[in-house]
Amino acid sequence: MSESDIPQSRRVKEKLGWPETLTAARLAFAAETLAHEGRLSGARTQRLGVRVDPGLMAAACEGTGIVNDPNLVNAALSVLAAPYDFGAWLVTQVGRLPKDFDTGL
Repeated sequence: MSESDIPQSRRVKEKLGWPETLTAARLAFAAETLAHEGRLSGARTQRLGVRVDPGLMAAACEGTGIVNDPNLVNAALSVLAAPYDFGAWLVTQVGRLPKDFDTGL
């Protein structure tokens, strides 16, 4: 199986290492949208130095499961930079689960 055969949301989850599916889907959507618009260069060459509230970093890491600071900053910037069409994307996902899928609720 080639990398292009693996869904983007799964590649994002595997690369960044967190279990939260909704966050991974949002980031995958943002990355796909920005790539489609030609706004990503594909290389992480720009350096950024900032001071942030430690509580904010801890909450963001806990909320996403991303513990690597550069990955967390890239994830946050991706979500902010991409147009917020996640709801529209989510609607297009209808029918992707099997009819007998059980949420376990």
